[in-house]
Amino acid sequence: MDTSVAAARARNNQPMIEAICLAAEVERSEWRSVQHGRRKQSPLWAFCRELRQEPKLHDLEDKAALAKVRDALRQSGTSLDALWPDCDDPAIDFLAAWRHTDKIGSFAAALRAADSEPERIAHTISIGYSRFCGLCAQLQRRKGCEPIILSVEAFASALGVDRRTISRYKQQAEVDGLLVLVAPAEHRAHSAARYRYAAA
Repeated sequence: MDTSVAAARARNNQPMIEAICLAAEVERSEWRSVQHGRRKQSPLWAFCRELRQEPKLHDLEDKAALAKVRDALRQSGTSLDALWPDCDDPAIDFLAAWRHTDKIGSFAAALRAADSEPERIAHTISIGYSRFCGLCAQLQRRKGCEPIILSVEAFASALGVDRRTISRYKQQAEVDGLLVLVAPAEHRAHSAARYRYAAA
């Protein structure tokens, strides 16, 4: 394949690659809890649950979803096996988990909860900012003491606004003392920034 064509395909798949990396981070975090006996679930379950939020994957059957994920990973220079080196057969675990996960991921569920219980912020600036803060609050409640992953791409898609608007919401929330940076984004590792939402 022509290298320029391959590069264009990789750029087109960037949102999916980001979604995959974000879901992988959630899976690793939750699986650590499983290993320490705090939860019971199969490998890649949280990964599939989070990926259900990606519009290109949401309604696909298990094998079709696996093919899309493999293709996106291949274009970014990695694979399921590389993401899960300690897993005996990540593809089989993916298929099993995909069949047993809800079509609404935790992120989408958090947004529903945020919209049903708007965040009460003193001197509310705008409805959009309140929704952003409400989503942060709901995600933080689900994570407990652990920091939340603040992916600009995922927030922009969920709230239906531009990525730059999410960046401005995030900056305002930091100024307001609602968001506290725990770990900055690592772009080379496709790792989103982590924050703690102080008002949750």
